[in-house]
Amino acid sequence: MNITNLEKNLNSLKTINLILASFFFSLMTVCVKNIDERIPIYELVFFRSLLSLMITLILIKLKNINPWGNNKRLLITRGILGTLALICIFHAIKNMPLSISTVIQYTYPIFISIFAGIFINEKMSRNLVFALV
Repeated sequence: MNITNLEKNLNSLKTINLILASFFFSLMTVCVKNIDERIPIYELVFFRSLLSLMITLILIKLKNINPWGNNKRLLITRGILGTLALICIFHAIKNMPLSISTVIQYTYPIFISIFAGIFINEKMSRNLVFALV
């Protein structure tokens, strides 16, 4: 299997991929909401992360990429913060109305843009500031 040909084929299906991704994220949210108290949030986070890890390992193996990158400390920090964010998202989904938790979940690009400007001195273009407002 040639990964370059696979990527070209997937890129030709961008619209379908976006629709499927939206559908499966919505499906995940509904499933988390309907699980109620039968499965703890930490268990949900664990199994979702395990699935993501398996998919990621397959992709980095196909692309022959070092899984530890160039900065292990930064990678571990990102993993810890990502796990905490996922716990917060699942907690919000389970304990708040679905509409409110979804709106909160999709505000993260706003905060990422702001914090990128503050912490890593990323330049904020006029279009980005307009989009944030």
